[in-house]
Amino acid sequence: MERKLEKLLSEAKSCVEKGNFDKGLVIYEKAINKARGGSDYAYCLFLLASTLHDHGESERAAYLFEELKELYSHERPLAMKKLDSIYKQIGDINRRVAILEELSESQELRHDHIECSRTLIELSQIYIEMKRFENAESACLKALQLIEEVIGKKNDQYVTCLEKLVEVHRKSGNKEKETESLEKLHGIYALNERYESCDRVLCELQERYEEGTEEHKMTLARRAIIARQPEKYPEVIQERGEFHKDKAFKKSEHILIRKVFRVFVSSTFLDMKRERNVLQKKVFPRLREYCERHGASFQDIDLRWGVSDEVQKDQRTLQICLRDRTLPEPPHRSPIS
Repeated sequence: MERKLEKLLSEAKSCVEKGNFDKGLVIYEKAINKARGGSDYAYCLFLLASTLHDHGESERAAYLFEELKELYSHERPLAMKKLDSIYKQIGDINRRVAILEELSESQELRHDHIECSRTLIELSQIYIEMKRFENAESACLKALQLIEEVIGKKNDQYVTCLEKLVEVHRKSGNKEKETESLEKLHGIYALNERYESCDRVLCELQERYEEGTEEHKMTLARRAIIARQPEKYPEVIQERGEFHKDKAFKKSEHILIRKVFRVFVSSTFLDMKRERNVLQKKVFPRLREYCERHGASFQDIDLRWGVSDEVQKDQRTLQICLRDRTLPEPPHRSPIS
C-alpha cells in the first residue's frame, strides 16, 4: 500500500473515532478514488462500507458491499457476511438466501470447509422458516460431509449440524427420516461422551418403537450400556484462587457439582411388566424434565435390561444386576488445599 493512501485511511479513521463522521467519509472517498484500479481499491471500499454500516447507514453500506461482492477480492466473503447481517436486520429473507448460497459456494471453492459448513447450517435454518425442507436437508447433509472430511465426527460442530438435521425432519413431518436421524444422533452423542443427551434420544426412540420388536429391544440394550458409563462431572471451579510460592492453590471458595438422581427398578422378571412400562412412558420422562429444570440429571435403570434368556438359564442374573447397581457415586464436596 502506498504511503499517501495509508496516511489517508489513518486520517479518515481518526476523524470517525473523534466524532467527525462526515469529514471521515470524505477522506475515505478520497482514498477510494486514489486506489481505484489498483489492488487496494477493494480494501478501501470495504473500510468505507463497514464504517457506514457501523453508524447505521445500512442502505449506503449495502450498495457498497454489493459492489464489493462483484469484485472477487479477499474482502468478498466479509462483504457477503455484512450483507447478510443487513438483510437479516431489515427482514429480507430472499436476499439472505441468495447471499448465503453464494457465500457457501465461494467458501467451498476456497476450501474453507469449516466456515462453509457454518454458513450451510445458518442457511438450513432459513430454509426451515421458508418450509423448504428439501433444501434444508441438502444443506445439512452437505455441511456434515464437509465437517467430517476436515475434523471428523467427534466435535461440537458435527453435533450441532446433526441436531439441525433432526429438526428439519421433525418440522417436515417425515417420521421415517426423523427416526433415522435420531438413530444417528444418539450414536454421535455417545461418541462425544454426551451421555445424558444420548439417553434422552434413546428414550424418544424407545417410545417410537413397538414393544417386543427388535428395534425396541436394541434401544433398551443401548440405554443399559449408556447407564453404565461413568459420569463426566465438571472440573472444580475456583474463584479468586491465587498461587502460593510453592504454586499450590488457596482454598477454593466454590465447587460446582451437578447432582445425579438414579432410580433402579427391580422385581421378578415375569411380572409387573405393565407397571414397568407405565414408569418408563409416563413417570420417568416427567422426572427427567423436572431434574433438568433444576440443574440436575435423572437416570432410570431397569435391571431387566440386557439380561437375556441364556443369562437367566446360566444363573448369572444376580451377578449382572449387582454389577449394574454398583455405579460410581458423585464426588463429595471438599476443598482444595
